Amino acid sequence: MFDLPEPLHPAVVHFPIVLILLGAAVACAAVVVNRWHLSKIAAVVLVLGSLAALVAVATGKADQEMVGSLSSAAEELLDAHEEWGELTQVGAGITAVLALVAAGLGVVVARTGQREPSDVRTGAEWLPRLATGARVVTAAGTLVTCFFIYETGHRGGKMVYQHGVGVMAQPSENPVNTGDHN
Repeated sequence: MFDLPEPLHPAVVHFPIVLILLGAAVACAAVVVNRWHLSKIAAVVLVLGSLAALVAVATGKADQEMVGSLSSAAEELLDAHEEWGELTQVGAGITAVLALVAAGLGVVVARTGQREPSDVRTGAEWLPRLATGARVVTAAGTLVTCFFIYETGHRGGKMVYQHGVGVMAQPSENPVNTGDHN
């Protein structure tokens, strides 16, 4: 019926990457374009990205046993990849919470009908500024988390492409054409 890929980590790791990068783009747009729905979209995408980061870290730890013995350079890269992955997971969680706060403040501002701090209808003239500040902090947090993603992926790529970690050589049914026609 449906078989999970083995190892699972390489198959799931791209979900948090895409979701967090997309969430970062929307969160940054929400700072520039003051529409409350952008903050809500950023919050949903960043929460999904945070959950996907949890899965990526868990599958990475579970699949770590499959790599076998490594050179000292590959072992160092694996340790650094794991540390940056955990930082990414933490950053994604923090930015998801910040995005939820920004979205909640955006909803409150929209419901009170305030657009500018001088628009005092509820006595909470500070509320729009707080909502803007929350959007700015969320966007900044997502950019930091994007840096963590870069560092994690850079080390993961080096492990695979420079050290062959996780690459399983399988005999090919059709030999590669080398150009020799003897």
